[in-house]
Amino acid sequence: MNLSHLVQSIPPSPTLEITAKVNAKKEAGENVISFGAGQPDFDTPDNIKEAAHKAMLDGFTKYTAATGITPLKQAAANQIENSLGLKYETSQLIIGNGAKQVLATAIMACCNPGDEVIIPSPYWVSYPEMAKMAGAKPVFVSLEAPTFDLDINALEKAINPRTRAIIINSPSNPTGRVFSEESLAELAELVIKHQIWAITDEVYDFLVYGENSHHSIAAVNPEIKKQTLVVNAVSKKYSMTGWRIGYGAGPKDLIGAMGRIQGHYTSNPNSIAQKGALEALNGDQSSVEIMVKAFTERRNYIVKRLGKMPGIKLEEPQGAFYVFPYIGEIEPDDFGFCNDLLEEQGVALVPGSAFGAPGYVRISFATSLEEIAEGMDRMEEFLKDREG
Repeated sequence: MNLSHLVQSIPPSPTLEITAKVNAKKEAGENVISFGAGQPDFDTPDNIKEAAHKAMLDGFTKYTAATGITPLKQAAANQIENSLGLKYETSQLIIGNGAKQVLATAIMACCNPGDEVIIPSPYWVSYPEMAKMAGAKPVFVSLEAPTFDLDINALEKAINPRTRAIIINSPSNPTGRVFSEESLAELAELVIKHQIWAITDEVYDFLVYGENSHHSIAAVNPEIKKQTLVVNAVSKKYSMTGWRIGYGAGPKDLIGAMGRIQGHYTSNPNSIAQKGALEALNGDQSSVEIMVKAFTERRNYIVKRLGKMPGIKLEEPQGAFYVFPYIGEIEPDDFGFCNDLLEEQGVALVPGSAFGAPGYVRISFATSLEEIAEGMDRMEEFLKDREG
């Protein structure tokens, strides 16, 4: 039987494919170090697990409202206000099955078939496919290399009457770039001028290094908030990737439309996971501080090691837990580079082509310092063999 043209046009997630390949090698007894995972290696904090356990014991196992429970919406609104200074009513919040579903639902709510969604490149692998599934066309606009900052002139040239939205991701996966308040303010002027939606993915907002600071496009201009959806999640900040709880904050009409879509697609987010997420947002935040300290140490170490490797060029990541070095001078085929490194040295990276950036590789440092050190040793050996 034939499948739809839509599904045939959508490739599998490259990052999940890498993870599956690594897991298969590990099950076969191979010693593999994976820098492909986009999730913290820390366990979910005990207080969160205990809250979910209590929810089960209390019988909180039935349907909730399609858009999530009100206390969790309020907790998310409180965290947004504390971090960004933006106030939202609970009617302006939606709880989804991870930030990924919130993003996909938002695009469906914003776009008609044939509309365009601007996606700065390099981009997270799922953005283009989300646009396609909504019947929209992804339009890629390159970020300014090598810093990967916003190119405001190029973005304005890409806007036309079919443009409905632009997706912003800061801190960025895969580049680690944190957009400045000034750059976001310039972009906000474009969004307001052309009356399009800004969808801002801020799941790494807690993880910013050095003198850098996180800013949201929703907060840089008094007029932009009514055209913006702020998306976040408990996944990265509280090491809850498998719990699948994300949230979006935006205008009531957009949130209402997203709620109607979600009601038909999934009913509601997992009730037990919502209680865990409520504890994550309202409870002890010391686990976040521990993670930030560990990631800072890992980032400093991996940048130092990569900076000494011949042929590797990289910008120091300002946020998130990825480095995105250019390896094109060593091997223009980034897929071939990653495949050879995995087969010869047992080190897994993600090719930059998966993010719209041929010649680059994404290296996640969401793993232990010991594994990072061993992985860098193996990568050095791999590069020496190539030189020889």
